[in-house]
Amino acid sequence: MNRKILIADVKRCTGCRICELICSFSHEKVFSPTLSRVRIVKWEKEGIDIPVFCVQCEHPPCEEICPVKAIYRDEKTGAMLTDENVCIGCRICVEVCPFGATIMHLEKGVALRCDLCHGYPSCAKWCPEKVIKYVDVNVHLGIKRRKAVEEYSKLIEKTYYRGVD
Repeated sequence: MNRKILIADVKRCTGCRICELICSFSHEKVFSPTLSRVRIVKWEKEGIDIPVFCVQCEHPPCEEICPVKAIYRDEKTGAMLTDENVCIGCRICVEVCPFGATIMHLEKGVALRCDLCHGYPSCAKWCPEKVIKYVDVNVHLGIKRRKAVEEYSKLIEKTYYRGVD
């Protein structure tokens, strides 16, 4: 089975926060951005909104650092999950996440991150601008490679034309 992950085209995000609302409703049955596993971070100076969610790291620091081994990878979806019966709420995984994607459920006292909605991410389904997409990890790597080649080509082109002047 090919592993799938969420990706975001941040240039298209309008900051509508529908992803936050649908996530909290899907998991907690309330519309509450504080209970969402996806967050919209607004960069005022740059005028952009960025969806932040667990990227399901290949070697997740949250799993490695958990003192009670409450964090594990779901074999079916590849999502990093927290065993709520084992989590002690120490917040170490929240601090170590390089993307700021792990949150604390304050009422339950457990750490949470995107669980990919068991393979059917609601945020990707309901995003009106199709900013968030659920893709095969190999497709994502292909997109990244293509963008890198395009940027490299632009750099070479700039360098070449600058040298011709």
